[in-house]
Amino acid sequence: MNPSQLATIKQADLVAGQANANKNIDSKFQLAIKKRSLDYTAPYLNMIQSRLSHPSRCSLHLPSPIFANSLNILPPCAYPLQPATSICTKHVPAPLQRSRAKVNALLWAPHGRHVVAGESNGKFILFDGDTMDSDERGSRKIHDKAITSLTYLHNEMLLLSADEAGYVRLSKDNLDPHATFVHPQEKKCTSVSAAPTDMKFASGSTDCVVRIFDVFFPDAEPYKMNGHGGDVKGVAWHPRESLIASCSKDATVKLWDPRCNPTTNTAPSGDGSAASAASSSKATRGPCVATLAGARNEVHRIGWSNSGRWLLSSSKDQMLRLYDIRRCGAEPVREFRGHSGDVTALAWHPQQEEVFASGGMDGMISFWHAGSDQPMASMANAHKVEEDRSKVWDTRSITWALAWHPLGHTMASAGSDKRVKFWCRKRPGDFFMDPYSKEEVVP
Repeated sequence: MNPSQLATIKQADLVAGQANANKNIDSKFQLAIKKRSLDYTAPYLNMIQSRLSHPSRCSLHLPSPIFANSLNILPPCAYPLQPATSICTKHVPAPLQRSRAKVNALLWAPHGRHVVAGESNGKFILFDGDTMDSDERGSRKIHDKAITSLTYLHNEMLLLSADEAGYVRLSKDNLDPHATFVHPQEKKCTSVSAAPTDMKFASGSTDCVVRIFDVFFPDAEPYKMNGHGGDVKGVAWHPRESLIASCSKDATVKLWDPRCNPTTNTAPSGDGSAASAASSSKATRGPCVATLAGARNEVHRIGWSNSGRWLLSSSKDQMLRLYDIRRCGAEPVREFRGHSGDVTALAWHPQQEEVFASGGMDGMISFWHAGSDQPMASMANAHKVEEDRSKVWDTRSITWALAWHPLGHTMASAGSDKRVKFWCRKRPGDFFMDPYSKEEVVP
């Protein structure tokens, strides 16, 4: 073997060794950097580029339903007049997150970087908003009983959580406890909702009372509002006004004025003095403003729309009802029927004013438009247990919580199957059969 051939062999071995070293380095970086399960950067870049030719969002054209236009899809906020583009019926191909306990409450963080899940063992589980993977390092247990409700304050820095022992805890964004509020006699707290000013919050409990707590004074006596004849299942503070809605086991939905004086049961007027309040005939009313009719059975959930003009309720009679607050005491504007069991979860879309989602005991998730009593799309097998899909509904197939991403392109759901699932919008041209969908739908 001459020297030139020996040099060629050594050079080939050196190149092969360098290639193997680069391959090992690449594999290490792949393990260190997690791949996103759902990338929403491109749609927003496309929307910024489209503003050059279409300054108004209403002048944007929908892409044709072909797979090649998947790169031209825009975020939900770019289609204000096409609400059907915002429904999330496609399951995100991420690891199915199975918890050790049932997930009762689900909430996206205001910044959209993670999802907070409250389990029945009193533990918080964090899910990454990009990879949809659970973060065990961020999980924490600050409740001794099952968590029943979660909500962020409007300052997006503090989290309110309630449990079955009657405790409401105010936590920081990293889940460190900040303050604790206690219901008398440790009655189960079913729901919490923060005021627009973040100075107070309302809670409902199993003793038929709606209470208002002061955020800055945890030890102060809460303001009580009596009037329900059964357990208060949910409360919702109006997003802009001083108005509270509550639903109960007595099949009623009530509207409350929290500004009423807790001692004299009168509403302030004029200069706010007691004399002017007593002299005014309009001030001598109780805190209950109106009772909304229509429900024929226990009401499970209520929720205000983003503008605060509509109030949505879900009940045990398999119905959803939409109320217009400008018609207090009247019948619902529209009724929605599509579930074969109790409707146990609902959530308004954060970008589309007239779109909302619902989940029930039948394991189904449906998407609705306020202008139609028929669902736009349904996922019949969203949380239905595999061996029980032949049954109409089963206790292990209940959808307990729904939560939209703040941008509206993703939705998270949790059910009695102890799984947290994520859903996104279908791309143009997607016509394949989703195992969770009820029927094949071509967008």
